[in-house]
Amino acid sequence: MDSNNLIAFFGWCSIINFCVFVYWAGMVLLAPQWIYRHSSAWFEFTESQFSAIQYVFLGSFKLFIIFFNLVPYIVLRIIY
Repeated sequence: MDSNNLIAFFGWCSIINFCVFVYWAGMVLLAPQWIYRHSSAWFEFTESQFSAIQYVFLGSFKLFIIFFNLVPYIVLRIIY
């Protein structure tokens, strides 16, 4: 792959993953009861455990987006 393809790849990965993050965070903020009812049918946990799990997963996902999509994109933009 040449540098332009890598820059485009990481740029689009950043955009798509950020959109997934915003959708997920919006659902957690706007419809937490619906998500809890839907998820508790599969798994046994309390609402406070569910909130903690969502908080940790959202934070982890945000860090993964930054470190594995956004930082390589910025570095490639600076280098090339």
